[in-house]
Amino acid sequence: MFSKYGRFGCGLVSVFLFAFGTLKAGALDTPLIETGAIWSYLDDGSDQGTAWRALAFDDSLWATGPAQLGYGEGDEATVVSFGPNASNKYITTYLRHSFNVANPAAISGLTLSVLRDDGVVVYLNGTEVLRSNMTAGVYDYLTHASSTVSGSNESRFYKATVNPALLVAGVNVIAVELHQRTATSSDLSFDLRLAESMVWKYLDNGTDQGTLWNLPAFDDSTWASGPGEIGYGDGDEATVVSFGPSPSNKYITTYFRHSFDIPNPGAIGGLNVSLMRDDGAVMYVNGVEVHRSNMPAGTIGYLTTATAPIASGSEYAYEVVFVDASALVPGANTLAVEIHQVGGTSSDISLDVRIEVATGISSIIRGPYLQRGTPSSAVVKWRTDVPTNSRVQYGSAPGSLVNTVNDPAFTTNHEVVLTGLTANTVYFYSVGSSTQLLAGDDVDHSFKTSPVAGTVQPVRIWAIGDSGTANANAAAVRDAYLAYAVGNPADVWLMLGDNAYNSGTDNEYQNAVFNMYPTILRTTMLWSTLGNHDGFTADSATESGPYYDIFTLPRNAESGGIASGTEAYYSFDYANIHFICLESYETNRSVGGPMLTWLQNDLASTLQPWIIAFWHHPPYSKGSHNSDIEGRLIDMRQNALPILEAAGVDLVLSGHSHSYERSFLLNGHYGSSGTLVPAMILDGGDGREDGTGVYNKPTAGLAPNEGAVFAVPGSSGKISGGALNHPAMFTSLNILGSMVIDVDDNRLDAVFINNLGTINDHFTITKGPPPCPVDINGDGAVDVLDFFAFIVAFNNNDLVADLDGNGSIDVLDFFAFITLFAAGCP
Repeated sequence: MFSKYGRFGCGLVSVFLFAFGTLKAGALDTPLIETGAIWSYLDDGSDQGTAWRALAFDDSLWATGPAQLGYGEGDEATVVSFGPNASNKYITTYLRHSFNVANPAAISGLTLSVLRDDGVVVYLNGTEVLRSNMTAGVYDYLTHASSTVSGSNESRFYKATVNPALLVAGVNVIAVELHQRTATSSDLSFDLRLAESMVWKYLDNGTDQGTLWNLPAFDDSTWASGPGEIGYGDGDEATVVSFGPSPSNKYITTYFRHSFDIPNPGAIGGLNVSLMRDDGAVMYVNGVEVHRSNMPAGTIGYLTTATAPIASGSEYAYEVVFVDASALVPGANTLAVEIHQVGGTSSDISLDVRIEVATGISSIIRGPYLQRGTPSSAVVKWRTDVPTNSRVQYGSAPGSLVNTVNDPAFTTNHEVVLTGLTANTVYFYSVGSSTQLLAGDDVDHSFKTSPVAGTVQPVRIWAIGDSGTANANAAAVRDAYLAYAVGNPADVWLMLGDNAYNSGTDNEYQNAVFNMYPTILRTTMLWSTLGNHDGFTADSATESGPYYDIFTLPRNAESGGIASGTEAYYSFDYANIHFICLESYETNRSVGGPMLTWLQNDLASTLQPWIIAFWHHPPYSKGSHNSDIEGRLIDMRQNALPILEAAGVDLVLSGHSHSYERSFLLNGHYGSSGTLVPAMILDGGDGREDGTGVYNKPTAGLAPNEGAVFAVPGSSGKISGGALNHPAMFTSLNILGSMVIDVDDNRLDAVFINNLGTINDHFTITKGPPPCPVDINGDGAVDVLDFFAFIVAFNNNDLVADLDGNGSIDVLDFFAFITLFAAGCP
């Protein structure tokens, strides 16, 4: 019935219908300026004084481009200039946009929403209507913003109510000046929305309204009314509602109603209702519940509290709910929303609703991408701009997609599970709806199901850490991998956290993941762990927020291992490898806690000969983070590593430090770097076949405490330096790059590929007794047959006879063979 995603900017209570001629005249109006509008801008560092703000100012010589405008984040539709000197950027950038208003007297209120980084001053027809993150009083083109904008605030829209009396009939102008915090600020961002504010009926007296208040016939004539925005506690409300007489025992529920007209519901596909709520909400159309957000299941009463507090970027995220036309009636319809606090001491409530008519014609704006692969199933996900039903077709070749899976529910976030597949098999697929094919049915849309657990075959893994910068760095690392992997792409793709900077918002994920890796996403299963930046807008306890909306991970052991009961940490099998994903940011990391208890049980259940574990915060690092002093890193080292090493873990991958660090073969190092002793380094060599030798673990399968390699490929989007001198590390590099890991039977080969395509590190781990060099015929015994086999290889100049390893076949190899033959195999 509904879908959700953070598509729009910030706001509280205001409702808009984009009617396309289907609504009664005067009911609700189209926004006067929508996000992504075309702006005229001046980015030459000049002083424009005050005349540029006026309605009549001539901006015809200014450049033009769509929002977002700015630089430095990689998600700009229009990149503006900061001048010739990156260390002395222009402080002020000027922007103007014209729009028409036929009848200003018909507009009762205006709501302005502005995304700004860092500070902004906005004028309507020459009158200042908003000043945000700027000092009071007189300012000029060299005045700096008041503070640096970072984290979730970089994607937040700030609100203001605007007096509609400032509008004129005909052409109007919004003029904006955008100010940097300093001349060395790294980025600049701007977008804006101006729309008519709507009036809501609301009840804020703490009473129980039962179940009839949401019906169209309910009499709300005694309720208060006011224009959006509505709420309290944030300071930007046009209408402030009451929380009751006690700030320590606030009313839990506030009720809202709004009526709108649709003359002919049969002429539209339905409505897209965009909801922003703080904390929880239940929404009804004509008395029927159509959406429940951050609220428990079951019967809702006026004292029912929201499931979790809403904070940071989640306070400004929107969920889009599709309401089918069958829920509507000709003429007046009622939208009713109840907002619930998480508790009586919660600081604020917020509500914003926008309504858009769904045309039924859709296009893909995200994906498709692949999730939660198993030997017999796969999850295909994508996003459309308007809600539709879902269809995936698949088969053995393009043009032969003979299998179809349908989901009749209308949604913008599509998730279809394909089942009954054959293991280790390539399938081609397409995505769309019952009426449209949107993508696929070609060679670029395919996936391969996982092999049955325990299968011995070559497996390639691509691991990227802290890749979410959405910039040229991440693109260069991606392209270097693609060049390296031509003809042999990864079977398993690992993201090691901080997948989307700065706050893991939905928009940041769009730029850092979906716009960055579109071709890889539609052919390769992606497995992720939560980083601290992803965690700014996600909550692992409730599995909510953009990270958990985007990824579909095996909480119920769908892909192998045992069920964790959460997508925060999980395991999966691929061929003869058991993968463990832990959550190191906000989940309990204590011994005996749920995660590490699950870890012990999961490890005890696996029969796979290889174990690769990954999470965000590295147990050993002296890069941009220091594992000697940071709590999460210490916890993972002290608490998780003993469990993993006792189970025979082979490789541990993490990010967080923006560098590349790779250890020796280690075991038992659980203290600070100063406590490392030689006995904890099981092999102090380089781990290279062409160097001091590979890291060999004596047991062919799993055995406790035979050593592991710890790698930190946290430089897939940025490098941040650091001491880079942890004594557990064989190498530490302040270089952009990613890792490619190849596992084949009892051998693991890993390389670090930098952003230019150069291999800066490589190592090998083998398992089981080392091969006997004089067992030339490979039958497991050293006997006269090997002597004759050696003579043949020697005469044929076959490198199997190069027993001294100098690259040539000569008499020295003959003497080496005699010596080794006499000694026998180890």
